Amino acid sequence: MLKLKAIYKSLAIALCFSGICNVSANANVWGVDELNRWTLEEDNFYSNAKDSSSNYLKIKERIPHRELIYRVNNGMIDSYSFSLGCTQYSATPTLNLRVNALDIPMQSTLNGRVFARFLVDQNDEIALRGEIRSSGRLVFLPLTKEQEQKLSSLLLQLNEGGKLQIALLQGENSMPKIYDINLAGFSALSKNIIDDCKLLSQYNQKAPLLPDYVTAEPKNVAPADYSLKDQNTIDNPGMGLETQISNNVNNEDTTKTEPIIHDFKPDGSISSIGPDGLPVGVNDNEEENTKSEESMGTATPMQIDEDGMPIF
Repeated sequence: MLKLKAIYKSLAIALCFSGICNVSANANVWGVDELNRWTLEEDNFYSNAKDSSSNYLKIKERIPHRELIYRVNNGMIDSYSFSLGCTQYSATPTLNLRVNALDIPMQSTLNGRVFARFLVDQNDEIALRGEIRSSGRLVFLPLTKEQEQKLSSLLLQLNEGGKLQIALLQGENSMPKIYDINLAGFSALSKNIIDDCKLLSQYNQKAPLLPDYVTAEPKNVAPADYSLKDQNTIDNPGMGLETQISNNVNNEDTTKTEPIIHDFKPDGSISSIGPDGLPVGVNDNEEENTKSEESMGTATPMQIDEDGMPIF
């Protein structure tokens, strides 16, 4: 009996430890949920090492810093997340976009980088270069002075905006993949990330910035005249509104035909009205009648002789 109790106790302890291990292992695993709200989470590196007494921990494992995440779950295939985090070499926060690996173009996967455009409400559209760090994980870093300024400008817009749209560019012959992010609640938590990034960067030298051309958007990564602002206007998604209107006007001009003018006829058929308010060609008919009368010459009254015969 004592042996059975010992066995049950050992089994219960094993199950308990197994459950604890599962909780700790899954606590920092990225997943999707249906909350669609902003959550503040500890960075995985710090969270896994914060209870360690080792003297050989890296800066990002010793210094607490967090990540502000918004997850969207529209199904097994259409799930993604957007987050604001830190890099230990810059005080400027970084943007992270986790998407389905199939959303990333094959050429971008081979190059190890992507290009995307960001639009908050109807403000200026911002183009950024992202690094592919793992399967489906895209990181937008302050690699160049220009991109650092763009990230700072975008952060200000995120704090004041209501909706963020991200277009992951797929090439000049394919429409970009669009991700919608609700910014409600973002501004209340974003200051935590800014403070964390400033603290983390104090323990490292700032990384040298690359030339601006490194993050410049190539010409062949998006359809011509594509813009996030006008993606749902008229009947040609992805094309700029002004371009669409110009094209429509040109098409209307080429399809215009000259109106058919119907001359006046005395048989009662359709006739066009001229600028003088009279049927077109009515004066021409009067002139023709006059000419025909004149061509008949002059005639004198007919004379009759005594026999009743005309006198010529």
